[in-house]
This record gives sequence, structure tokens and C-alpha cells, in this order.
Amino acid sequence: MSDVLSGGGINGVLFYESQDKYIPIFAEIISKTEKFTDKDGKEKRRSKISKNELFQLNFNQVMKNHIKLDFTLFDIWFGSVDNLNFIQAHRQNYICPLKSNRKLTLSINEKKKGKWYKLEEITDKLETQQTLPIWLEGSTHMSYLTKQIFTNKDGAKVTMYLITNDQNLTKDQVHTIYHRRWKVEEFHKSLKSNLGLEKSPTKNKTSQSNHIFCTILSFFKLEILLKNTTFTNHFQLKQSILIKALQATHQELQRLKLGQEPSGCER
Repeated sequence: MSDVLSGGGINGVLFYESQDKYIPIFAEIISKTEKFTDKDGKEKRRSKISKNELFQLNFNQVMKNHIKLDFTLFDIWFGSVDNLNFIQAHRQNYICPLKSNRKLTLSINEKKKGKWYKLEEITDKLETQQTLPIWLEGSTHMSYLTKQIFTNKDGAKVTMYLITNDQNLTKDQVHTIYHRRWKVEEFHKSLKSNLGLEKSPTKNKTSQSNHIFCTILSFFKLEILLKNTTFTNHFQLKQSILIKALQATHQELQRLKLGQEPSGCER
């Protein structure tokens, strides 16, 4: 199984997956200290570092730590050409989705002539090819485009375009590997539903950072516990622990009603 690095979600977390083990390895607390005025004239705050700059800083650290990767996966918000060029410069493989209005060309000659198309204008060429060689505007390298149509729960059909810089992948392999990025979404869901991420009473950056660190550490420990059980997710594991705790509490209450000493009670 491939080792992958997934990015996206809260604070640009980086998530490492290897042999069915899922490890969050970076999560930044974003401080919005810079004031600016938006297009509607409203004063807002933003971070001094962009999400793409943060991604590149953390990716650099991954390389310095000699973490071996087969692919880096991320959502559409991190699919800038700067990030793609950055990963390519590190001789690493990526898979990410594209918006339908991204500009691209189909050959190096068209690239040199500045002949660009919107992705939505060349989708018919993907009907007969599993992967289509393309050059994104501003890209330093060739990428390979794939198309997948799937149906949502409400019956609506959705088209997803994915690109990779690995020319050896088939369309099915690209979409199968990228699907593993969904673990990032499960990570955030478990942090909120099982580990109390949003229930922090803290007010300052230090205490908030400590709370978030503890929830991420707890997630890691849940993953270790999960591998030693037959459960498939954190929700099942939490439910099992809760049921056992309620059963033990009920037994203690029954002992007290009968006038017995609580179990484990010492005089």
C-alpha cells in the first residue's frame, strides 16, 4: 500500500497514512493579526502567512524529517500552481482536484504560444482517454488529467477532475488513491464528535493550542486502540466503552440498593 500525505481542513493539517495507520503530523494554530479592508469596505483580520505558504513550510519539514511518501493528496483549495511546482521540485508525486475554470493547454508547443483553454472547454477529450497529458498555466511540468462522474445521495451527478504528475497511474488508480484523502474528513469529524475539540473553554492562544494538541494526541491513541479491536471506527469504539461504563455503573447502583459495599471499597 502506498504511503500518502494528505492535506486540508482545519489549520491545514497534514496527515500521514501508511499500512492502514493514520497519523496527524502537523496542525497549525492560525493567528489573524493583520487588519485589511475587503471589497465591500468591511474591516477584517487575516493571518500574515497564507495557507499555501503554510503548506509549503510544513511540507519542507516533512522532507527534512525524511518521511518517505508515494503521493501527496490535498483538496482543491491547495491546488495552486505554486504548490504543484513546489512538490514537483522536491521530486514527489501529487494528486489533487481542479476547478473547471482552470487554464491549461494540451502540448508544449501550445504552451510556448500562450494558447490556453479552460478545463471545461476540453472535457470531451477525456471521453476516449483515461488520462490526458496537459500543461497548467504557470506550471513547470506536465500533468495528467482524469475525469470521474459519480452520484450523490440526493441523486445529483457530480463531475470531479483530478490531476497527477505520475504518468504511470491509470484513471482508476488515480481515483482510488485520492479517495484515501477522505480520512482527513473522518479525522476532523472524530475530533469534534468524540474528542471535544469544539468544547474548549479556553480564551488565549496558548491554552487553545494545548487543548487542540490534547485532542490530536487523543485521536492518535484512539487509532492505536482501534487497531487492537474488531471495530472499524472511533464511533463504535467510543460507544462500546460508554456501554461498558453504563453497565458497570448500573451494577454498582444495584449493590448499593441491596446494602452492599461498593466493589473495590476499602474501610
